[in-house]
Amino acid sequence: MCAACGSVANNQGGSGDDDGLCDPLAPFSTPMPLSGFATTANEGVARLTRDELTMYFSGVEGASKTSDLYVATRTAVGQPFGAPTRLSVSSDTGVEYDPTISPNWLTLVFTSTRDGPQRIYAATRASTTADFGVPSAMAGVAPANAADVDAQPFITSDGQELWFCSTRAGGLGAADIWKSTQSGSGFGAPVLVPELNSAAAEALPVLSYDKLTVYFSSNRPGSQGLDVWRAHRSTVRDGFGTAVRVPELSLAGDDYASWISPDNCRLYMASSNNGNVDIYVAQRTP
Repeated sequence: MCAACGSVANNQGGSGDDDGLCDPLAPFSTPMPLSGFATTANEGVARLTRDELTMYFSGVEGASKTSDLYVATRTAVGQPFGAPTRLSVSSDTGVEYDPTISPNWLTLVFTSTRDGPQRIYAATRASTTADFGVPSAMAGVAPANAADVDAQPFITSDGQELWFCSTRAGGLGAADIWKSTQSGSGFGAPVLVPELNSAAAEALPVLSYDKLTVYFSSNRPGSQGLDVWRAHRSTVRDGFGTAVRVPELSLAGDDYASWISPDNCRLYMASSNNGNVDIYVAQRTP
């Protein structure tokens, strides 16, 4: 199945943008909990805006009994995030996971069970200071079989592609990675990304800002539970090369990469390494 969980911590420095690019294939430091987000609650997959000052994530916070969507902000990279705010698009009946924000910050896409099975929903707003409107299921990417699961959406940095995992027919394993390309005001029919999939389960595809590196989770042979794997390509017109397990991002629990900074230097991830799902961050140096 498509697993949706995770939280990542970042209490380290960095510019959040283009002070210096890091080698996309270089190792990361040991992931460290994000300050303020290694709690007894579960904080899920974190996605950030390009400047790394606003973070959207899913989790069970405060009096909430199910996973909702939250936003937190900070004044500078390296500073702690403030207290999270529950987003009004969260359902009172369903469960929400894996928010991803469009490059202009006006569209929020996420997974929800508000109408039954896991489906991908979108909510829009008129400005970055407004609340998101009522979300609706993304019909263009919905599976033909109502029993299938669509989950874990990720919008690429150019807003042109929506990547996600699905149990729909046509895949190679328990859950597979698919992508949909922008068509008009929405996204077109999804296509399988065959070189990233296996007979096992794949989850949470996350692309670098240049779309040349993809991170995802898998329990394929060589994994210890759900581990983080990476594949790279030379240009966006090429297929990805053979995926490799990223050992320093694969901790004792289930692990999920969730967002990487534009300079490839900081990767946010979710892990159940300490029992609860928390947000972590791992770093490289240029």
